[in-house]
Amino acid sequence: MAIYSKLPLSPRVRNYLMLGVYFLIESSAISRAQDSYWVFFSDKGHNIEERLRNKQVCLSPQALDRRSNQGVSIDVSDLPVYEPYIEQVCNQGISLQAKSRWFNGIVVEGEKEKIEALQALHFVKSLYPMGFYTVEATSLNPKTPIDSSVWEYGAAQEQVYMLGLEKLHELGFTGKGVRIAIFDGGFKDANTLKAFSHSWKDKKVLATYDFVRDRTDIFDPTVTSMHGTHVWSTIAAFLPSYMIGAAVDAEFILGITEVPSKEVRAEEYHWIEAMEWADSIGVDIIHSSLSYSLFDTEEDSYEFKDMDGNSTFVTRAADRAASKGIIVTTGAGNEGNDPWQRITAPCDGDSVLCIGAVNSFEQIAAFSSMGPSADGQVKPDVVAMGQETAIASRGNVIRLGSGTSYSSPIVAGLAACLRQGNPKKHAMDIIQAIQMSGDRYHKPDSLYGYGVPNALRADSLLRIKDEPGKISIVDDSTQVVAAYDSDTTSSAITLTDSPQSIFRIIAKNLSVKTVENKILETRIMQGDNQVFFPPSSLQKSLYRVVYDISMLLSGDYYVYVKTEKFEEYIPFSRR
Repeated sequence: MAIYSKLPLSPRVRNYLMLGVYFLIESSAISRAQDSYWVFFSDKGHNIEERLRNKQVCLSPQALDRRSNQGVSIDVSDLPVYEPYIEQVCNQGISLQAKSRWFNGIVVEGEKEKIEALQALHFVKSLYPMGFYTVEATSLNPKTPIDSSVWEYGAAQEQVYMLGLEKLHELGFTGKGVRIAIFDGGFKDANTLKAFSHSWKDKKVLATYDFVRDRTDIFDPTVTSMHGTHVWSTIAAFLPSYMIGAAVDAEFILGITEVPSKEVRAEEYHWIEAMEWADSIGVDIIHSSLSYSLFDTEEDSYEFKDMDGNSTFVTRAADRAASKGIIVTTGAGNEGNDPWQRITAPCDGDSVLCIGAVNSFEQIAAFSSMGPSADGQVKPDVVAMGQETAIASRGNVIRLGSGTSYSSPIVAGLAACLRQGNPKKHAMDIIQAIQMSGDRYHKPDSLYGYGVPNALRADSLLRIKDEPGKISIVDDSTQVVAAYDSDTTSSAITLTDSPQSIFRIIAKNLSVKTVENKILETRIMQGDNQVFFPPSSLQKSLYRVVYDISMLLSGDYYVYVKTEKFEEYIPFSRR
């Protein structure tokens, strides 16, 4: 079930511009029942290769930079929907509601017979009914509050410290230069609350759009939902001594894709449009504390078998966004105490970071939706503090709220800090590092997933190798000691009982020293895996190597030593 429902809208004509991606809108208040369908096209029209070479795509320079940094190429899905096809459809007495370049389709409204007749057009691949909907039309008057400058987390301390985010903040990783899109049902008072003063003053809000009402204004007083305001505050709030969020220096785009009055399938296409809008602006992260499973009518509702990573449009769109180099985060859902119990879309996407909720003692919240996905994926991926979480609310009051709606944006903030510190890493590398940093990484389950992430560990994993997913963690400390596949196999090893090297373990230090032979290589192995030590725990000279082994788990290891004249494998144990 979505946290909010929202239903579609009046006819629109949209022109993408750079950065702001503003829309030219013709809106009118309507309140009528209509048939609504997806119309999917067979292709993107003529001269596709030439248009791709000329980069005739709806992408800003920032979006193109994000692709370039992660080695993501431009493809046919980045081309806009072919306008002559749209014109022919609309000439049939059918009105346009939305476009999706990723799915190469449009959403239309009209008489059922006219829509079904579209199948006779040679470029129409298929139709998909969206159900019925009603629409309300509703002006932007943002104020610019004051700023502050002192770092004290206040009521947010537990939720920030749980992930070790304050350590990244101390290193200067606060999300600066990272763009986050947030989709929700409303951002009431977010333009006036002091918690967001710095975001407005420093022009950190790059664009806003209400996809329900077809307008850039998201602060009309008739939009009463504060849920998006609460969500945004866990990331962006900056009220020293009262509340500081997870990535306060990030840039934001804010989109309304939901209305709290209904639950229908049509809400999915607003979310998909918002995804493509965010991609075109060049966001690094898309977060929505929204979920899709049960709708107002039984025939529109999903079953749990549909939570398989491939069935719902929102999940497919989320995975597509990930393929474009965007980190997608979402809440697991609050169905733990309800008959549904399980995760909801788009949490089931294999490229989506799905976040459950724990309390301040790191115990799972009863309401947090459980995994796995229908196809057996570990879900949720990780958990964060979502029970009695500090949020900024009306009247400039910091209060406590509960739900995966609040645990998940904190992890989105973590991802922003990691993205700032590791700008060349692929979106999936960052997701994998967050998973691998979890305190239950070796024993994930259907409640906690990989557990509570550790910010410093995730950052270290991203700095160790080009592909964090090939590393496996072998300790549970805050510093990273990681093991990765080695070409050495146990069958080829003969352990040395009387080493030529001077080998000693004193307190927490293991040292290997040679007298006349220069050391060419050393490594510590556990079975077939090499243990990686961060530079701070390793000292080297021509004839001596010292390891800080205090972080090693109990077990049997050996040191491989290679010099100019010999090599040997020296066994040792940690108990």
